[in-house]
Amino acid sequence: MFGGDWADSAAAKEPIALPAWQRAAFALAIVNLYTGWVPGPDAAPKPITAAFAKLEVKLAELYHYDVLVNCLDLAEMLECPKLMTALKPKIVDAISTRINAISIKPAA
Repeated sequence: MFGGDWADSAAAKEPIALPAWQRAAFALAIVNLYTGWVPGPDAAPKPITAAFAKLEVKLAELYHYDVLVNCLDLAEMLECPKLMTALKPKIVDAISTRINAISIKPAA
């Protein structure tokens, strides 16, 4: 985490660009960093919902497979072990949903 662009950014006048991160994935990581919240059974207490609203992210966006995987990559980079642990079952659920959706489609 402390090598490459991150280490060189202290001397730069421009902020580090994060173009590869989806808005919802970035929001999940930022809210986790500031509040410790992770996705789980108690999904969204009121302060967390307000934090996502400020970031213009709908909670429904958070549980798409691509957002979860993107957020897992970001959580690994930012060294957020609790978030990584919470995301893994969500990713498995998203994969199961995708597989079930594929398996129930009629053959052409």
